[in-house]
Amino acid sequence: MRINHILISGRLYRELQPPLAHRKDKEFRYVPEHEVSADDFAWADAYAGFRPVPGFDPRQLQWVHAMGAGIDAFLTSCEWPGDVPLTRTTGAFRGQDR
Repeated sequence: MRINHILISGRLYRELQPPLAHRKDKEFRYVPEHEVSADDFAWADAYAGFRPVPGFDPRQLQWVHAMGAGIDAFLTSCEWPGDVPLTRTTGAFRGQDR
């Protein structure tokens, strides 16, 4: 599997830009959920988001990462191809600063 183009969407798409900026071996596209297009998916090898967005089709991707703990929305949105890994975020989630 060769992942070169990663499409990042969801409510943290802006926050993920700075920590990934040093990665010169990958190209990232950061798009709000309501603006993801068919062109974005055609460009992407991988998708990272909290849920599938309109036009989401895992058959055109090599990897999908659910940024939340749950993956149900991804699995119930379509028939999942057996050759596309679906991973999820685990571990402690940072809470709001108080």
